[in-house]
Amino acid sequence: MQGMFPCRCHMGLSRVADSPSKIRELVRMEHAFGANWIKTMNTGGYMSSGDDPARVTWFEGEMLTLGQTAQQLGLPLAVHTGAAEGCKQALRASARSIEHCYLIDDESVVMAEKAGAFLVPTMQMTREDKALLKAGKLPEHAVWKFRRDVAAIEEAQKRIARSKAKVAYGTDCGMFPFSEGVLEFQAMVAAGLSPERALKAGTSLAAELLQRDDLGAITPGKQADIVAMPGDPLEDIAATAKVDFVMKGGRTYRHGSLDILE
Repeated sequence: MQGMFPCRCHMGLSRVADSPSKIRELVRMEHAFGANWIKTMNTGGYMSSGDDPARVTWFEGEMLTLGQTAQQLGLPLAVHTGAAEGCKQALRASARSIEHCYLIDDESVVMAEKAGAFLVPTMQMTREDKALLKAGKLPEHAVWKFRRDVAAIEEAQKRIARSKAKVAYGTDCGMFPFSEGVLEFQAMVAAGLSPERALKAGTSLAAELLQRDDLGAITPGKQADIVAMPGDPLEDIAATAKVDFVMKGGRTYRHGSLDILE
């Protein structure tokens, strides 16, 4: 018997599965320990050594097993993916969200549009990596991959911006400073999203992705979570980086203070 509040501290950051039965076991374990989502990687990453974002790491049957198990247990699925085929594989497995989608192609975008899946393209991460590459500070194991793909990544971001797919705000912060996560708004607009669509990506679309009906809009009955800034972000999206105050649950805070403003 697991008890009312089973501890999952021993499980670590992630787990590896190499067979459908092991995949089912791990998804069931996450569910039993109270997970709200299942996330997997079906391609490599740029900052991880020994793998390649342009190569798919799951076999089709394995990915489908993961998606089916998560769906049966009522858990939405998010997939870190890079290669166009990785994007398609994730969507065939009923992923609700595909993260990064570095090398997404036209077919994948159409699939996402038809499925109502969310794309979370983390565009500022690319700008950060370009700056590191130019400064000679990008880790050596990332240089060859990123240099090879950067033009294709930027084209994929423009493809996303031209699409009608649901785009949600994500930053990949931790790979770069959390204080710079707000720059994702500017990166989205630079890639071709309208300021309005970028703002929706961080509010109503993000809430829809997370299945949080209490967030995402200033409407009676929802959480009173508001960010205020000088200027009009619809005219200049850079205004989003100059936050004046945050309202959380109806309580207003300024930077460096936890006191309620009168």
